[in-house]
Amino acid sequence: MAIKFESPKLMYLHILNEFFNEIIIPQAVWMEVVEKGNGRPGSKDVQDAYWILVNEAKDILGIEALKHEIGVGESETIILAKELKADIVLIDDRIAREIAISMGLNVTGTLAIIYEAINRNIINEDFREIIKVLRKNNVWISDELLDSFD
Repeated sequence: MAIKFESPKLMYLHILNEFFNEIIIPQAVWMEVVEKGNGRPGSKDVQDAYWILVNEAKDILGIEALKHEIGVGESETIILAKELKADIVLIDDRIAREIAISMGLNVTGTLAIIYEAINRNIINEDFREIIKVLRKNNVWISDELLDSFD
């Protein structure tokens, strides 16, 4: 699984290890979350997670082409997922998700993982309360997306 992290969502990082034995992130995501994000919530958790591996995407031209539409972290995540033939890629940015899907990738998002974790009793929290916390931390979640979980 290739993944793109966003800081407030890192409070649910441990859930991913319940679903996946290992997660592969591109170098740009590591730099953004661990190096540039040093001291921010979740940074140390990502750094210390033995099950999160860092891999470098090789298709530099592909990354550069995608960077015109989406961020470098999303670009590297998509290209790395293609290169590794990832089973699934976790991306929340709408445009990046559309690009990943158009490239034949199986895409999911943070909310789907949290929702499934609640359904499997991995976490014992109310989905709507989690949404409130994420929104309070400036994570934009559309009402349309939220309605898809009802």
